[in-house]
Amino acid sequence: HAFGTIILFPADGSVYRWVTNKPIKTGDEFQFSTSSLSIKKNDIALNNYYLISAFPNPFNPITTIKFNIPIMTLKEVTIEIFNLNGKLIETIIDNQKLSGEIRINWNGNLSPSGIYFIKLKIDNSISTHKIILLK
Repeated sequence: HAFGTIILFPADGSVYRWVTNKPIKTGDEFQFSTSSLSIKKNDIALNNYYLISAFPNPFNPITTIKFNIPIMTLKEVTIEIFNLNGKLIETIIDNQKLSGEIRINWNGNLSPSGIYFIKLKIDNSISTHKIILLK
Protein backbone atom coordinates (compact mmCIF):
# COMPACT_ATOMS: atom_id res chain seq x y z
CA HIS A 1 0.00 0.00 0.00
CA ALA A 2 1.19 3.49 -0.78
CA PHE A 3 0.00 6.86 0.41
CA GLY A 4 -1.73 8.47 -2.45
CA THR A 5 -2.31 11.44 -4.58
CA ILE A 6 -5.34 11.48 -6.83
CA ILE A 7 -5.20 13.89 -9.75
CA LEU A 8 -8.12 14.34 -12.16
CA PHE A 9 -8.15 16.33 -15.37
CA PRO A 10 -11.82 16.75 -16.35
CA ALA A 11 -12.84 18.02 -19.79
CA ASP A 12 -13.47 21.57 -18.52
CA GLY A 13 -9.70 22.08 -18.06
CA SER A 14 -9.77 22.12 -14.24
CA VAL A 15 -7.20 20.21 -12.23
CA TYR A 16 -8.33 18.45 -9.06
CA ARG A 17 -5.70 17.16 -6.65
CA TRP A 18 -6.30 15.24 -3.44
CA VAL A 19 -3.56 13.94 -1.18
CA THR A 20 -4.38 11.34 1.46
CA ASN A 21 -2.51 10.47 4.60
CA LYS A 22 -3.88 6.93 4.53
CA PRO A 23 -3.09 4.09 2.13
CA ILE A 24 -4.99 3.76 -1.14
CA LYS A 25 -5.42 0.17 -2.18
CA THR A 26 -6.23 -1.29 -5.57
CA GLY A 27 -9.99 -1.56 -5.79
CA ASP A 28 -10.78 1.47 -3.62
CA GLU A 29 -13.63 3.40 -5.23
CA PHE A 30 -14.03 7.14 -5.47
CA GLN A 31 -16.88 9.20 -6.86
CA PHE A 32 -16.24 12.75 -8.05
CA SER A 33 -18.57 15.45 -9.32
CA THR A 34 -18.15 19.16 -9.94
CA SER A 35 -20.32 20.11 -6.97
CA SER A 36 -19.24 17.60 -4.32
CA LEU A 37 -16.83 14.87 -3.42
CA SER A 38 -17.83 11.60 -1.85
CA ILE A 39 -15.62 8.69 -0.96
CA LYS A 40 -16.91 5.15 -0.55
CA LYS A 41 -13.98 4.15 1.65
CA ASN A 42 -14.65 5.74 5.05
CA ASP A 43 -11.10 5.21 6.26
CA ILE A 44 -9.45 7.47 3.68
CA ALA A 45 -9.15 11.06 4.86
CA LEU A 46 -8.31 13.98 2.63
CA ASN A 47 -5.78 16.29 4.21
CA ASN A 48 -5.06 18.56 1.22
CA TYR A 49 -7.46 19.82 -1.41
CA TYR A 50 -6.34 22.12 -4.17
CA LEU A 51 -8.46 23.01 -7.17
CA ILE A 52 -7.26 25.37 -9.83
CA SER A 53 -9.53 26.64 -12.55
CA ALA A 54 -9.78 29.69 -14.78
CA PHE A 55 -12.99 31.16 -16.11
CA PRO A 56 -13.72 32.15 -18.75
CA ASN A 57 -11.36 30.01 -20.79
CA PRO A 58 -10.78 30.95 -23.61
CA PHE A 59 -10.82 34.58 -22.43
CA ASN A 60 -10.37 38.15 -23.70
CA PRO A 61 -8.61 39.85 -21.94
CA ILE A 62 -9.43 38.93 -18.29
CA THR A 63 -9.74 35.49 -16.70
CA THR A 64 -10.43 34.67 -13.05
CA ILE A 65 -8.09 32.11 -11.47
CA LYS A 66 -9.71 30.23 -8.61
CA PHE A 67 -8.24 27.75 -6.13
CA ASN A 68 -8.94 26.45 -2.64
CA ILE A 69 -6.73 25.88 0.39
CA PRO A 70 -8.12 24.29 3.57
CA ILE A 71 -9.37 27.19 5.73
CA MET A 72 -7.59 26.25 8.96
CA THR A 73 -4.16 26.27 7.30
CA LEU A 74 -1.95 29.01 5.92
CA LYS A 75 0.05 28.01 2.86
CA GLU A 76 2.73 29.85 0.90
CA VAL A 77 1.29 30.50 -2.54
CA THR A 78 2.91 31.60 -5.80
CA ILE A 79 1.02 32.04 -9.08
CA GLU A 80 2.90 32.64 -12.32
CA ILE A 81 1.81 32.91 -15.95
CA PHE A 82 4.01 31.36 -18.65
CA ASN A 83 3.70 31.46 -22.43
CA LEU A 84 3.86 28.38 -24.66
CA ASN A 85 7.66 28.73 -24.92
CA GLY A 86 8.04 28.57 -21.13
CA LYS A 87 8.85 32.26 -20.73
CA LEU A 88 7.60 33.81 -17.48
CA ILE A 89 5.05 36.48 -18.43
CA GLU A 90 3.93 37.63 -14.99
CA THR A 91 4.04 36.70 -11.32
CA ILE A 92 0.59 37.36 -9.91
CA ILE A 93 1.19 36.21 -6.33
CA ASP A 94 4.66 35.68 -4.83
CA ASN A 95 5.00 33.63 -1.63
CA GLN A 96 1.94 35.05 0.14
CA LYS A 97 0.39 33.14 3.05
CA LEU A 98 -3.21 32.37 2.08
CA SER A 99 -6.11 30.09 2.96
CA GLY A 100 -9.72 29.56 1.92
CA GLU A 101 -11.15 30.14 -1.55
CA ILE A 102 -8.96 32.52 -3.52
CA ARG A 103 -10.00 34.29 -6.73
CA ILE A 104 -7.47 36.36 -8.65
CA ASN A 105 -7.98 38.10 -12.00
CA TRP A 106 -5.31 38.05 -14.67
CA ASN A 107 -5.49 40.69 -17.38
CA GLY A 108 -3.82 39.50 -20.57
CA ASN A 109 -4.36 42.83 -22.32
CA LEU A 110 -0.61 43.38 -22.82
CA SER A 111 -0.01 39.82 -24.10
CA PRO A 112 -0.70 38.49 -27.60
CA SER A 113 -3.34 35.86 -28.33
CA GLY A 114 -2.12 32.38 -27.57
CA ILE A 115 -1.83 29.52 -25.13
CA TYR A 116 -0.60 30.27 -21.62
CA PHE A 117 -0.03 28.21 -18.51
CA ILE A 118 -0.90 29.12 -14.93
CA LYS A 119 1.62 27.65 -12.49
CA LEU A 120 0.22 27.38 -8.98
CA LYS A 121 2.74 26.55 -6.25
CA ILE A 122 1.33 25.84 -2.79
CA ASP A 123 4.17 25.09 -0.38
CA ASN A 124 6.04 22.36 -2.31
CA SER A 125 3.12 21.24 -4.52
CA ILE A 126 2.91 22.51 -8.10
CA SER A 127 -0.11 22.43 -10.40
CA THR A 128 -0.50 23.85 -13.90
CA HIS A 129 -3.54 24.88 -15.87
CA LYS A 130 -3.75 25.74 -19.58
CA ILE A 131 -5.56 28.91 -20.60
CA ILE A 132 -6.19 30.42 -24.02
CA LEU A 133 -6.19 34.15 -24.71
CA LEU A 134 -8.25 35.02 -27.81
CA LYS A 135 -8.28 38.63 -28.96
